[in-house]
Formats: sequence, structure tokens, C-alpha cells
Amino acid sequence: METIGGQAVIEGVIIRNKNKIATAVRTKKGIITKSETFISLTEKHSYLNIPIIRGTITFFEMLKIGINSLNYSASLLEDENSAKEKKESNNRFYITASFSFMIAIAFFLFLPILITTKALSIEKTAFYFNIITGIIRIIFFIAYVYIISFMKDVRRLFMYHGAEHKVINCYENNEKVNLKNARKYSTVHKRCGTSFLLVMFIVAIVSFSFIDLAAFYIIGSTSMLIRTITHLLFLPLVLGIAYEIIKASSKNNSAILKIVTYPGALLQKITTSEPDDGMINVAIAALQKIV
Repeated sequence: METIGGQAVIEGVIIRNKNKIATAVRTKKGIITKSETFISLTEKHSYLNIPIIRGTITFFEMLKIGINSLNYSASLLEDENSAKEKKESNNRFYITASFSFMIAIAFFLFLPILITTKALSIEKTAFYFNIITGIIRIIFFIAYVYIISFMKDVRRLFMYHGAEHKVINCYENNEKVNLKNARKYSTVHKRCGTSFLLVMFIVAIVSFSFIDLAAFYIIGSTSMLIRTITHLLFLPLVLGIAYEIIKASSKNNSAILKIVTYPGALLQKITTSEPDDGMINVAIAALQKIV
């Protein structure tokens, strides 16, 4: 069976298989779906389809797909506007998305380094420094997810996230995908982006420790600026390793992989919620477009 994945969007769901993306959105007029062909760079160029590199590419491709689909779902739910107003709205959306990405880098990469540097005198102790920094990142991430989960719009997004997981779990268990069958499945999924991010933070602790040691050996010293620059430069490496772990965990039931991915499964208890029947039907509509 082919591997599929998905994301939640505003009042809708994206489902993606190897070469097709489907988006289903619930509007006042009913469920509106669209599908489009998508061929990853890792398929177009075989030299990119290698461990670590393929994970980094997939992450940024899914980020782009997610942003485009969010914009699409938002546009469907807007009141009728002029072409000029819609174009201005699209431009604002992408500017906001870019700004949000930069804020995330500052909040989850730079700020933990700043706090650890200023609060503790362990700059030259690469492993301990990155353990503390990593713990701060994870605390920030969990706190952020927990706080936004109380927002009405985010709660609905998390319900659609749960609907997406239920439908994919049903499909991957070789059951006929309908409302009755999908309803009984879990809102937790092994390849969820939430789990990926948490695994990425854990991988960063080890990876950045080695990177700090290498930087100290080459340069002869370290500082907050050096750490920020080197960690940012090697972030694609961390993304690639995390992707390979999540990919392996979906195919392998080894104890080590279960331990590494278990915290991500727990966190999905926050980022997914039990959906209503209409939300599950939206996810089913998206799935039917790609299988």
C-alpha cells in the first residue's frame, strides 16, 4: 500500500500520496475539493533521493504545500471580494507566513541559546549546553501548542487534524474508508508533523553538540553568535535526520524507535481532537481524490 500523509487547514484537510495532492474544504455550499499533480524534487532527481537530503527537501515541500493550501481554504471562506482585494489578501498572507517563519526561528533557535548563555556558565561544555537548550526548546514548544489549543479557531483546526489521522489510519489498516469505520480509529498517527517537530528537537540536542565541538576545534572558541550561525546553517541536517527517524518508525517497531517517537504521540493528544462527523467526511472527500 502506498504511503500517504496530510495536514489540516482552515475548515478542511489536505491528503497527499506520492504524486497527487487533494484539498477538501467545508463551506456553506458544501464540501469543495480540488486535486493537483505534485512530483517531488526527490523523484525528479534521483541524486536527491538519499537519506537526510530527501528529508530536508520533503520538509520544505510540505511547508510550501501547507501554506498554499491554507491560503486556498481561507480564500474559499472569504466573502466575495474584487480580484484586486483577493490579490492583496494573498500577498498579505505570504508576507505573514514568511514573518511567522522568521519569528519561529528566533523563538525556538536563538532565544534558547540566549537564555542558556546568559543564565549558565557552560558555553564550552557542548553536550550539557545543548541539553539545557534543547529542554528549553521543548518546553517552549509544548507551552506554545498548549496555549494556542484554547483558541477557538485552533481547536477546530486540531479537530480537522484528528479527522485527517482517523481517515489515514483507517485507509492504512486496509478497511473501507467510510464514516463508520474511520470514526473508531485513533487521532494519533506515527508520521504526524507534531511528532516530527518533537523528534527534531531531540535530534538537535545530539547534532548541535557535535557541531559545537567541531566549531570549537576549528575556530578555537565559541560564542552565542557562533552557535546561532552554525546551528542555523546545520538546521537542514537536523531536519533530515528527524525525517529518517519518523520514516523508520512507521515501518519498524523496534523498542528504540518507539521510545524516541513516544513523546510525539503524547503531544498529539493536544494537537489533535475528536472531530465531528462533518469533519471526518471532509477528510474522506480529500482521500477519495487521490486513491
